[in-house]
Amino acid sequence: MKHYTVVTLDVTDPVWMEPYLGPVTDIVHANGGRYLCRTPQIELIEGDTAPQVAVVIEWDSKEGAEAFYKHPDYQEHKRARLAGSDGTMLLVAGHDVLND
Repeated sequence: MKHYTVVTLDVTDPVWMEPYLGPVTDIVHANGGRYLCRTPQIELIEGDTAPQVAVVIEWDSKEGAEAFYKHPDYQEHKRARLAGSDGTMLLVAGHDVLND
């Protein structure tokens, strides 16, 4: 079953971003992920505030997403992202409870 990593974040210190993007993209791809969006173009429809950036990554399986998140080469980049931003990362199953 497909799974989706959904990230919303507000950058508090952009120093991590340039060294993060290339290597993390490679790690995502190496684990079977495909970026559906990486964008600051966000329109708030409901809620109090929109994040500065949204990212959605599609995975063929939950295992691919977990392998990415636990990958040894990702850990340093994850620490840098967490130190330089506030946000959320969710893993969402591609499952429609009414139709599956």
